[in-house]
Amino acid sequence: MKEILTCGNCLATFSGDAKDKGICPDCGEKLVSLHIQKEEWDLLSDEEKTELKKRNKVVREVSMEARVTTMEQDIHMIRNILIFFTVLWVLSFFVSLMSLGR
Repeated sequence: MKEILTCGNCLATFSGDAKDKGICPDCGEKLVSLHIQKEEWDLLSDEEKTELKKRNKVVREVSMEARVTTMEQDIHMIRNILIFFTVLWVLSFFVSLMSLGR
């Protein structure tokens, strides 16, 4: 069954198999499914088609923001872990120096 695929960047639409998500020939971005069959798409008005494409782009942008936020949290956690082990290493180094000095 043919589904409607859209480009998240330029909003161009193509019909194809949702399993074979390709690359937009217009701008090179990955195509994503609008989860609507070609027959249903053909029955929609131009305004409905534009709204559906824009809604998909907004959902994609919100999803991207969530991923960036998660990445920021992960980077912050990695930084804290590195600081902890650096402090631990420095303390063990000083303890070793003090035990050698006795």
